[in-house]
Amino acid sequence: MISGFAKSGKPHEAHRLFQEIQVEKLRLDVISWTSILSGYTKSGNANKAFEIWCQMRQSGIQLDPFSITAALKACTESGTLGSGREIHGFSITYGLEKTPFVKAGLITMYFNCGTIKEAVSLFESAPCDISLIWNAMISGYVKQGHGKLALSFPKNAK
Repeated sequence: MISGFAKSGKPHEAHRLFQEIQVEKLRLDVISWTSILSGYTKSGNANKAFEIWCQMRQSGIQLDPFSITAALKACTESGTLGSGREIHGFSITYGLEKTPFVKAGLITMYFNCGTIKEAVSLFESAPCDISLIWNAMISGYVKQGHGKLALSFPKNAK
């Protein structure tokens, strides 16, 4: 239900249900936490998403590629580089930086925050055959106004 409310643009309803579960002392799983985080990001409330991210970390829940990617999406939407770097650090700590979804999320976040060199550096450390990561690079160049570079990128990369 939490995920359903979050996906249907009702993050406040999802959060209310989420809080009721906490009051009942039931253990929330990473999926529930990530759903709330994603719901707030989707509704344009990055500040609330970051608040949920902090609570999630404090709860001791085991982070996974989806939770990291959801937190990165909040940074991408808000252009919050400092939080993005913090989440990048958590992805390294948890051994998730190299997963394709996280790597692509990091590249997208760095491009969106205007730090192209960091995005390129991440790309250069990625396996060459993952289209998700290539797509993040190409769309990042386009969003930063480097259309010609985006078109020539596949020929010049690696």
